[in-house]
Amino acid sequence: MSARTRVRTGTRIPRPVVALAAAGALVTAMLGAAGPASAASPGTETASAQVASGDGWTVTRSAAGYTVSLRLGSPLPIRDDMPELVADGLDLGPAAESADGRTLTATTTDPAVAKASSIAWQWSTGGSSTATGPTSLPSAADQLAAQRRTLAKGGKDGHPSPYHPGGNGNTPADPTTVGHGSYTVADYDFGAQSIALADIGGIRGELEGRIYVPTDHRPHPLVIFLHGRHSSCYNTTTLKGASGWPCPAGTAPILSYAGYDGAGKALAAAGYTVVSISANAINANDNQRSPDDGAGTRGQLVLDTLTMLKAVNAGHSVSYHDDVTGQDVDFDQALAAGRSTYPEGTMTARQFAGSLDFNSIGLMGHSRGGEGVVTAATLNEGLPHPWAIKSVFALAPIDFTRVTLPDVITTTLLPYCDGDVSDQQGQHFYADSRDGTFADDVQRSDIWVMGTDHDFYNTSWTPPYPGASDDWSQADDPVCGTSATALASGQNIRLTAAQQYQVGSAYIAGFFESSLGHQAAFQGMFDGSGTEPPSVAGYADVRTVAQQPASTRSDITTFQSASPQVTATGDVTAAVCANKYGRTVPEPLPDCTLPGSTLTNQQVPYWTPANYAPNVPLNPMTHVTWTGTGGGSPSPCRPVSGTCHDTTR
Repeated sequence: MSARTRVRTGTRIPRPVVALAAAGALVTAMLGAAGPASAASPGTETASAQVASGDGWTVTRSAAGYTVSLRLGSPLPIRDDMPELVADGLDLGPAAESADGRTLTATTTDPAVAKASSIAWQWSTGGSSTATGPTSLPSAADQLAAQRRTLAKGGKDGHPSPYHPGGNGNTPADPTTVGHGSYTVADYDFGAQSIALADIGGIRGELEGRIYVPTDHRPHPLVIFLHGRHSSCYNTTTLKGASGWPCPAGTAPILSYAGYDGAGKALAAAGYTVVSISANAINANDNQRSPDDGAGTRGQLVLDTLTMLKAVNAGHSVSYHDDVTGQDVDFDQALAAGRSTYPEGTMTARQFAGSLDFNSIGLMGHSRGGEGVVTAATLNEGLPHPWAIKSVFALAPIDFTRVTLPDVITTTLLPYCDGDVSDQQGQHFYADSRDGTFADDVQRSDIWVMGTDHDFYNTSWTPPYPGASDDWSQADDPVCGTSATALASGQNIRLTAAQQYQVGSAYIAGFFESSLGHQAAFQGMFDGSGTEPPSVAGYADVRTVAQQPASTRSDITTFQSASPQVTATGDVTAAVCANKYGRTVPEPLPDCTLPGSTLTNQQVPYWTPANYAPNVPLNPMTHVTWTGTGGGSPSPCRPVSGTCHDTTR
């Protein structure tokens, strides 16, 4: 295994995860033990071992310590967020869901739970709301009027509006219109149970997706898309989301993989082959069966898809056995089956062969798919013959495993009005890998898009598509809500669904044209320059931070440990600290916040727990406190969080 496959730790030890066969089959499964508590399979405890109980909950002794179970009144909604159990206010960590979704179970070694007086649950991002947002879209005209009111009103006390569309100028071209090449689109479907999924209880899942490929019959850079956790199916009568895989009678699959046509077609027209893959079987089973809520399973699905595509690209026959039909299915048959979801598809295996350049691969993942593609790239580091994965784009991602990724250009897009992954934890992929974590030479950046929610980057997650709703459930919130009251507030910054989708398409396409195609025209979208594509600059407020490649900067010092180069003078103190009080595992450094702090988890996303990487030091930084009106900030530069860089050379 590559020594570079690591979690973020003080000693930077190799990450204790997986061994992979050359064909990409997972042979050792666990992606890491849970921290202070771990999800446990419901129903393993015995009544004779029960040590505490209450209304709907029990605590029993088990081989791993104590098993805590809580019976819910109804199943939790399908979200990318993750449930946790809480005993007398103590967070026990991730909880496994039972097959019917009604029981949450976690195991802990903490003996305090044997005397628990209450057991409750909460989302990993905080709170226990199961509210869903509107299932219909507001008038686009009303939203556009609200945007104009917000710009015209300005900020408090006569200051300009905090909403700043347009950035620092436009890119010289637009990534969604620059390509004029001919391309074709087709779906493929080997069957609902055609591939063995890794590390998820021995189940089989679909090998299905959508292909966008230029028609010039030449090898093109390959981009893989992976969607996140959404209902796998919808009720064909009520049109509400439904669970289970394969989809039970009276329901039909939700085609989450088909929701990124904007970026897929733009890239294909510009000379890239794109494959957007389905993960419905994982979504239907991850919280119940996976020890890491599906991160490793999603990552391995990406690698297994690459294996399939390489064989097809070489003109070899590929065949998978679908357990639902009991039939072997080859690629031509999979393409024929795909015409039920994309009737215009006319591609054949022979036409597809030779269209992929495996020396230039990029990955895009949305939500749990964001963690999935980062995991895929991390698992790839341990392969005897790794794939040439050059860049990763994480769209509104979760990061439960707290994985870090060397040698790969990485950009994370965070939606300001995210009502699902509301603590913006995906920024870990930037923060945990900067400041000399790796001796590599790649650019990393974070993009914060104001006024966008979690779901509407995918048209299959956007009303009126069945099972879709606005994940921002506080409809009257003046800034992010979409009710008439919110839109009239003069503070509303929500983009329309069409605007949000265009932003996603432009930044996904622009990222891969920059990172794989070396299109300098789009570099300013990701290097901190703040330029925006013309198609979104008129309305999008996009804020970017970036760390430049090592070869283009000189690191003077970090603010992660005491250093003689960092000094404070006068009425000011500067101390190295880490974590929010009570939020993460104890470590030698003092907490940066004190008991009673009013900072929310959403305000300090870099200190969210590493649920599957225990005892991980989380983002140490220098905390500056002024004790009077005088004093100077730490030198040699600002800010005091992160690294001081000289980028003049």
